[in-house]
Amino acid sequence: MPGHFGKFLDQVGRKGLVESQSPLVTNELLFAYENFSGMFQLENFIVRDTPRWNSDAKHAHFVQRSDVRRAIHVGDHAAMLDLSIRVYDALVPDQMRSVKRWLEDLLNVGYRVICFSGQLDVIVGYPLSIRMYLSLKFSASEEYRRVKRIGWYTDNELAGYTKTAGNFTEVMVRGAGHMVPLDQPRRTLAFVNAVIRETNNKH
Repeated sequence: MPGHFGKFLDQVGRKGLVESQSPLVTNELLFAYENFSGMFQLENFIVRDTPRWNSDAKHAHFVQRSDVRRAIHVGDHAAMLDLSIRVYDALVPDQMRSVKRWLEDLLNVGYRVICFSGQLDVIVGYPLSIRMYLSLKFSASEEYRRVKRIGWYTDNELAGYTKTAGNFTEVMVRGAGHMVPLDQPRRTLAFVNAVIRETNNKH
């Protein structure tokens, strides 16, 4: 790893910097990734070009439909955009803050939690997510560390891997980046339907 980037990451890891300067840290990490890798696609590390989502994408037209807007309770007062700078800027301070404690609280009071990741995600890398899952403290944490992940299939193809312990399930979707439904819509639909069917069968 280049010396400058290594020193920068070391600074990011120092106590207090992430919390006090999270917008700065977030933007610096993004710029550093682009500069050192030559890649401008932060959502999928095998795609070199700029993001594939834009205002002409099918999903952008879908969420503008009046029936969809009514169904998701957003009204007709504002345009729904793929990327709102105003919303992004408001959320940036939260990007570098951990919600691990809240996740543990949900698990410990009995909520079913399912976390899914794209295999090729740059922003929330699957190996980094696994590292966090392994550090969780909840009623089935020891079971989670022992149990092996298993493959799951759609259309007779290996679609990814999953692992369940207690009320916690993690899913990895092969061939997907950060935008899992955009990269692998059939695989996403398959596992979401499986979760819904399993939930309905328990009630």
